[in-house]
Amino acid sequence: MTSEFTSQALSFALINNAGNYKSVSVRKGDVNMPAADWVSFYKSFSNVPGYENWIKPRGMNLDNIPNAVHLLDKKLETPTTFKMNLDYTKFLTNKIYVSAGLYFNRTTKGYMLENKNLADNPRFYVAEENNRGVYVAPNLVASNGLADYKYARKSTRFNEVLMFTNASWAQTSWFAVLEGAYKLKDGEFRASYTYGHSRGGVRYNSGNPQDRFITTYTYNSYKTDAASWNDDDDMRNKFVLSALSPSWKGFSATATLILGQWNTFYSNLNRDQNGDNTSYSVNEDLSFIFDPATAPAAIKADLDYVWANTSANYRAFLDKYKGTFGGLNGGMQPWRSQFDISLLKDVKFKQTRNLSFRVDLFNVLNLINYKWGGYKYVSNTRLYQITGFNATTQKYTYVIDRDAGNMRYIVDASKLYRIQLGLKYSF
Repeated sequence: MTSEFTSQALSFALINNAGNYKSVSVRKGDVNMPAADWVSFYKSFSNVPGYENWIKPRGMNLDNIPNAVHLLDKKLETPTTFKMNLDYTKFLTNKIYVSAGLYFNRTTKGYMLENKNLADNPRFYVAEENNRGVYVAPNLVASNGLADYKYARKSTRFNEVLMFTNASWAQTSWFAVLEGAYKLKDGEFRASYTYGHSRGGVRYNSGNPQDRFITTYTYNSYKTDAASWNDDDDMRNKFVLSALSPSWKGFSATATLILGQWNTFYSNLNRDQNGDNTSYSVNEDLSFIFDPATAPAAIKADLDYVWANTSANYRAFLDKYKGTFGGLNGGMQPWRSQFDISLLKDVKFKQTRNLSFRVDLFNVLNLINYKWGGYKYVSNTRLYQITGFNATTQKYTYVIDRDAGNMRYIVDASKLYRIQLGLKYSF
């Protein structure tokens, strides 16, 4: 048994938040676009067009452009990770052994960004979606259902005020590994199975404001939901079977079959519904999974159709979250597989010297037939789209994607067959 504590270094760029730290977007041909005089620019930095010598003299008013601010939580702490593993190996005979291992990680105080300029409480709640909170007043929500963040801010003088702080929950991951091997002369048969689960990870990418909250009921619901959500790199099942042949006249071969389930999916919306400013990036307002029995009449028939005709993986996702919000990475993609072969030839001479020729064939099935060696996956994960909003009734209109959860077969361009040649000289 081994264990350890580790900490993570701070990785964050705190940019100058001065009031005149602003930018203007112009295009070639625009009268506000200065001509590039590189010789003059190199002679003196004061010749480079800027606020004082270009924007201000031309009467361009930037006073009403809201600032984006980054700030540090005065109680910011360094994340800490506890790691532990248990291993046990038993030799049943001089040719057979089995082993088991358990690996556990727990990280607390993970880094995250929180928008402090968003209203503290929603302006209204969507009853049909288990009281999803919307931070824009009903009369300001667009007719297509978009809740514009500019109406959800505490102060119009600022855009986002992102506080770099710590998560209040822990990220945990654990893996259990079973392995066995059988020796046959100088060859070997080996099999292993790994079951794992990783959840509670914070989406934070060195201060990138687009990688932050994924919302359900309210903006702050992320703090309670995320602890049980699967991580992006959550690996659930993995089998590895390998065989190394006994050597014969310097020749040997290895075959490896990998079977795994380590890809996830979830259902999100087509626009920012609650006004927390996720519309400009990959939208992270998660879908409410309507129960067909209690769904609005306009979408009930289409929901029944999806439940009856979708793939087994997507149906399992719908059943798991029916009547609540679909969890981030809450659906599991189908199993995937890959078969590889290696051939080796050793040439020995002068007793201590050896020349090895090696050929590795990756994704052999794809080498045999270009249509093989791929995998199936749930290609269309969005259950529905928002098409409108009625400010009087405070209700949204939706259209169900009847093809949601359909499977697609693909031969990934990054997983096409590869042939690798190697030569090694030992002395």
